[in-house]
Amino acid sequence: MPLCILCGLEATEATAEDGTKFVDCPECGRYSLGQEFAADFAKQSDQFRADLARAVPWKFYGSGQNTVELGNDVSVAEYLVADLKVFEEDPPEKLEREVVYALTSGLPDEDEWDAPIMRVSKVLGRSREKSRAFIEGLRPGIVEIITYPTRELEGAKSFTRTPLKQWVRCEKKDSAKSEGSE
Repeated sequence: MPLCILCGLEATEATAEDGTKFVDCPECGRYSLGQEFAADFAKQSDQFRADLARAVPWKFYGSGQNTVELGNDVSVAEYLVADLKVFEEDPPEKLEREVVYALTSGLPDEDEWDAPIMRVSKVLGRSREKSRAFIEGLRPGIVEIITYPTRELEGAKSFTRTPLKQWVRCEKKDSAKSEGSE
């Protein structure tokens, strides 16, 4: 099995009729390389290749596109790397707010991880596994999962007894009240 030229993991590769190479990598997602870019990739600096290896999965998971198209022109890859750097310059608090919103914006579901992780994956531009790790690393007291014991929401009943779960923001406690003064 061939290796992904970006991250080195085992990947599958296919070539389109026009010579465009498509790579499916479990880490980087699906991306396409024109023949010229694929040949020139090894000539790029180590830093550029490392940056592109971070930028392609960020674009793939964050954009919701089926394929990140790098084409034949190196400038497309350079723009992608530049976009990632701008994204990474955002303060961590902004990213945390966006992740919390993505977690809490969904409806209750039987699986508290599936749909929320897809939304967070898009915000972070990371795989589902890395997005889940990010969620699990959120500081305690930011978000929590609540469980509805039955499927009675807004007066409607379901035929199943599977409880629904939902991510919610933790309530902020008034600092004066938490210190015992009112």
